[in-house]
Amino acid sequence: MICAVIMVIFILFVMHWSECIGKLALQNFEDPLTMSGLLPSQAVSAIFGNVREIIGINCELMKHLSTKNIGEAFLLLGPFLKLYSTYANNHEHALASLMVCASALVLQSAKYRLIQT
Repeated sequence: MICAVIMVIFILFVMHWSECIGKLALQNFEDPLTMSGLLPSQAVSAIFGNVREIIGINCELMKHLSTKNIGEAFLLLGPFLKLYSTYANNHEHALASLMVCASALVLQSAKYRLIQT
């Protein structure tokens, strides 16, 4: 019973993270920023980190959870779950990069407005 509850909670977490956080962030922010060239590619990489890799691991984990028991799934993919700690440990760097980019864009916008007046 407890294992089933843990599995349901984890599946909901993986689905929520992949669909809501991961794909929406990529489609609505990372991809447009990359394509527009508004931010340097290094800044975009610093801000979004390894989100794409985590989505891939989440998809694999969901496949394994549907065909194997929870223990087997985690034994197979456990080492790859360290990507979550990389993502979490990068938070401060990502936030700092975001703040630097936002400040630069505000400054650039202010200069543009001065030129236009």
